[in-house]
Amino acid sequence: MPIVGYYNGQFVTPNSGIVPLDERGHQFGDGVYEVIRCYGGRAFLLDWHLDRLWMSLQAIRIAPPFTKDECATLIERLIVESGELEASIYLQITRGSAIRNHLFPNPAVKANVSATVRPRASQIAKEPGTLLMMADERWANAWIKTINLLPNILAKQTAHDMGADEALLVRDGAMIESASSNLWFVRDNQLITAPRIVIS
Repeated sequence: MPIVGYYNGQFVTPNSGIVPLDERGHQFGDGVYEVIRCYGGRAFLLDWHLDRLWMSLQAIRIAPPFTKDECATLIERLIVESGELEASIYLQITRGSAIRNHLFPNPAVKANVSATVRPRASQIAKEPGTLLMMADERWANAWIKTINLLPNILAKQTAHDMGADEALLVRDGAMIESASSNLWFVRDNQLITAPRIVIS
């Protein structure tokens, strides 16, 4: 099936020229995102993804352009439109389109919503990968799923250039996360992953 794209209510091809030059995601990286895996035609842990999306929106003060139920309906529609049973959904929300200014635009400016659905092959067991430990040079609030991913891109490329599969970002002697992958460790038959972050 062709890759499905979406922008502010329209289903489009991903290479359609529809994003305005004054779009704040394009100008400033002023937005947030979620990547949602679809298994068997169903979005995996959708409620958790929506909770995290809303947490990121609140953190950077973007008014949600829809309710969580409406967002869930959009994601389900994207899956149907794609016809894919195994897919990855990228959903992005930015502060909208306005004349370039570092201050937030008028509250009347509506957030922009874009998405793509791309087929994903089922994971196949492979040999253990290699990690390159690197200093975490991202901003302090890395828990926000902001679309400013340049530090992640540079870390991932550095790891690749040095023959590693992934960069493991370290801050103050603690492993924070990887550049782009989900990581778990098994030690003494126990599964170890990152602790849950609770933002008040």
